[in-house]
Amino acid sequence: MKKLNYATQEINTLMVTAIPEDCDLLFFYAPVTDLTEAEKTMVSTYMQGGGNVILVLGDGSKETPNLDALMVEYGMQMSKGYVADPSRSLQQNYEYVIPVLSLSGEMASGIQSEMVLLVYPRGMQTVTPARDTISVEEFMKTSENGVAVWGETTADQAGGTYVLGA
Repeated sequence: MKKLNYATQEINTLMVTAIPEDCDLLFFYAPVTDLTEAEKTMVSTYMQGGGNVILVLGDGSKETPNLDALMVEYGMQMSKGYVADPSRSLQQNYEYVIPVLSLSGEMASGIQSEMVLLVYPRGMQTVTPARDTISVEEFMKTSENGVAVWGETTADQAGGTYVLGA
């Protein structure tokens, strides 16, 4: 981020009562624990006030009900486990997904290649957001042959198209 001339500051959301007013973008990178109820309220208040959040999903092995509820409020529901895609993978390593990209609009500005590699990505499905002032724009997804995997057997899988970035 600093190489792109962004000023960054780490915020420990457990030690503050509000996201700073001068925060233009709150970035969560692969959280390994759930948000507390207070953190969920703080982030929701920030977003309702027009704040921007980027969330890069991490390991899906732990329950995250507060983060999940916040995501659903904004029109995205996380799938279980990780996503594989036999149709769009790196040399038949199905967990190394090369997503389908929608390279239009502001989200795609600056992307110079149509190739992105995601290793054991988490997937999402879009759902109806809590308010009509919220819109979700998908820009990365699996093919229709995507599979969410959360266990050892085929009973622990669900096929379909999964959103990988929105």
